[in-house]
Amino acid sequence: MVQHTNTINAKLGTFINVIGQASELSSYVVKEDNSLSSENHPGWNRKNRSRYGRYDYGGPFDLIKKSTLRYNSTHVDVHHFVGSPSNPEGYHGVFLNGHVPTYPSVTAFDLSQWGPIAYARMKPTRPLFSAVTELLELRDFSHLLHLEAGDFVRKYPKRPPYPSELSKSWLAYQFGALPLIRSAVSLYNAYHKWERRLQWLLDNEGKPIRRKIHLETFSNVSTPVLTSSSPYLLAVEPAIVSRFSSSQNWVRSTWSEQTRLVWASAQFRYWLPRGPRNVEWTNRLKRALFGANPLDVGQIYAAMPWTWLFDWFFNAHTVWDNMAHTVEERLAADYFYLMCTETSTNVSELTFTTKDSEWGPSKVVSARNEVGFVRKRRVRGDPFGFNTNPTSLSALQLSILGALGLSRLR
Repeated sequence: MVQHTNTINAKLGTFINVIGQASELSSYVVKEDNSLSSENHPGWNRKNRSRYGRYDYGGPFDLIKKSTLRYNSTHVDVHHFVGSPSNPEGYHGVFLNGHVPTYPSVTAFDLSQWGPIAYARMKPTRPLFSAVTELLELRDFSHLLHLEAGDFVRKYPKRPPYPSELSKSWLAYQFGALPLIRSAVSLYNAYHKWERRLQWLLDNEGKPIRRKIHLETFSNVSTPVLTSSSPYLLAVEPAIVSRFSSSQNWVRSTWSEQTRLVWASAQFRYWLPRGPRNVEWTNRLKRALFGANPLDVGQIYAAMPWTWLFDWFFNAHTVWDNMAHTVEERLAADYFYLMCTETSTNVSELTFTTKDSEWGPSKVVSARNEVGFVRKRRVRGDPFGFNTNPTSLSALQLSILGALGLSRLR
């Protein structure tokens, strides 16, 4: 564990009192607190270069950077004339927001949950088509596409459709027509690309294959909360006398921002089945590319009822697929890492009004403070870890659940 703290101070301006004495005012504008938790990083030489190249490789680590950034207002010149215009009292400089938000809490996001999904998407030996799974799922095809078209035409002009009838039509489209169209497109692409895919597998057998994929992008900004109060002197730094302002009121806006970026990087090596590279061997590999091999655990699991709903919350199907041998005989990963960058920021923006003199024009100025943390992590990926899916239900999944409930209504 390595920690480091840094503070930067800056001059804000010059204050001149009623007898003409000048004093410089300053305050901190940046605070940083860094902590790094890391393991040994194998594979690096003295030139700080990995033997795998300049990629996301080098071992697990966890870096947390907390910072406070204070953005000053524009430069102002304020004066006050008391008794005679020769009174030198005034301020020349910038202002800071006196309200510093609290640090946001560090999230407990489990990065390792993305391991099986990332491994399945990066595998260089994925089949072009899954014929066995598609054939097993066709057993319910006729039932899903059974729409009472005659009743639609005969009843709907007389009455609006029942919710259960509309929900059944939606389910038939999502689980019947749409999967059939996707399967047809996948079969067409596999038929026209299998020769090029087979040649690529032959050319790269035993060679390092690097893969890098994007997994998630998340961003959220909360609704600003406005606060107005008086006097504003307590919210501004440095605190100046009230006669330098044309108004005693200030307005503060506070909000929070969160972002998250998740990606994965790996290097694979694979070896195809042994044996003479003859016509029989080529046909056997072609069947594997079309997913026509004998049943494995993942295909049996996919054919069971309601497993699609189970996969919304758990990654069992992905883990079974990662365990199965499809095209290759052996598949290994020289390295497999998951990376994540998370940011969380609390923002406070203050707006108030100053004036050049008692008779001069007013000027609206604002100062902003940002307090947040940036967390960067890298962990070793586990392709066989049973976890809950890291993402929440999408709008389409919620619509399907709602349609299932409505389809049970009379």
